[in-house]
Amino acid sequence: MVCFLWCYLRNSDFKHKGTDNHVAGDLTGQASHLRVLIEADIIKQKQAQTNGGFTSLKFGKTHDKVYSDLTSDHSIDLTRYQVANCYMGRA
Repeated sequence: MVCFLWCYLRNSDFKHKGTDNHVAGDLTGQASHLRVLIEADIIKQKQAQTNGGFTSLKFGKTHDKVYSDLTSDHSIDLTRYQVANCYMGRA
């Protein structure tokens, strides 16, 4: 049986002080990581457009180097970060 998983961050709590974090790279990367853990065969993910969702929401513990060294604000780098959260496609 094949598992196709379409999961998006759809919650009004992700909008904080005028910032829409539904497409934040760190939050969507974490969601993709959880999808890999439940062994979904195909994961559909929105392309990340912003970064810093965890710091904006003041939720979770994230090191500052995630934003300074691992990613930039460029959409290609944010997409690479999402793929890296999925074990580089090797799970």
